[in-house]
Formats: sequence, C-alpha cells, structure tokens
Amino acid sequence: MTRRSIIEYAEALKGHYFRASKEEKGKMRDEFIRVTNMHCKAAIRLLHRTSQSGKKRWGCLRQYGAEDNPYASLHPGVQ
Repeated sequence: MTRRSIIEYAEALKGHYFRASKEEKGKMRDEFIRVTNMHCKAAIRLLHRTSQSGKKRWGCLRQYGAEDNPYASLHPGVQ
C-alpha cells in the first residue's frame, strides 16, 4: 500500500475507531496493522492523529516594518 492509501484507510476508520469499545478497537487496530503491514505503535499514532489542518508552516517568519507592526504604538522605542 502507498502512504496515501494508508492515510485514506486510517481516515475512514477513525470515526468508527473512536466510538468503538476497547475490545473492538483492538480488533480494528489488529486488522489495520495486518492490512497495512505497519508497526503497532505507528498504527496507533496514525489512528489517533488529528486532521492535517494543523500543519506547520515552512519558511521564515514574517518580518514587519515599523509602519506594518501592529504593536508599534504599544512600544514606541522598539522597532
């Protein structure tokens, strides 16, 4: 399986996984591990991971000039 298909499979299972009892979660997790051939702990992390909307931004932090700085009026001596 490709990484993308594994993630899609995990997304499909998440709704059922969180509502399942402890015994059902174990069965679902075992099936997921068997199908994807992932390590147990990696599968658990993937099933518990939140959505992708919280990705970190790459690149440099934005640098504001003195005229663009929203905090310039609070600290007049600091640029």
